[in-house]
Amino acid sequence: MLSRKLIFGVAICVISIPQPIFAARDFTFESHAKSGVPSRIRTFFDCQRHSPGATGGGTAEHGTVAAKFVTQKRCGNPNEPTNEIWYTSTPGFKGVDTVTIAASANVNVIIKVTVD
Repeated sequence: MLSRKLIFGVAICVISIPQPIFAARDFTFESHAKSGVPSRIRTFFDCQRHSPGATGGGTAEHGTVAAKFVTQKRCGNPNEPTNEIWYTSTPGFKGVDTVTIAASANVNVIIKVTVD
């Protein structure tokens, strides 16, 4: 007597949740300043959207941070909107300070400022 065996294939399906194409990350820059003296440490502008980005001030471990919205000659435009970031260290502080600016949700701009 012939026996027939049925073999069932088992398919294993692995479902993975895709990672975002552009994962959030911080952007780090370096700058210099004199102790106790207001210094422009970064200027933000966007030639495509004509919006300066980094919309506000930030925080510093050993000083203060302020944003100034101004127009400058950038992108071939004499009146391009820009956002200047100004840093003033605590008088007498010398060393490296960390300035953190919230650029957007989950993205920060970090500026390491060497203060002389």
